[in-house]
Amino acid sequence: MKVKVSQKYVLVLGDNRIDSVDSRKIGFIPIENIKRHALYRFNIFKFSANKLE
Repeated sequence: MKVKVSQKYVLVLGDNRIDSVDSRKIGFIPIENIKRHALYRFNIFKFSANKLE
């Protein structure tokens, strides 16, 4: 599915596809409504060139 997002908006997606309240349900978010940025980002998987470790 292709989606075109205006320059004044962002598309947000949650990590729980079945139960996330994100842009698929509430639409695009105006950039002016974003108050903070992420301080931490966690990656539970470690990927190497050819395998999942």
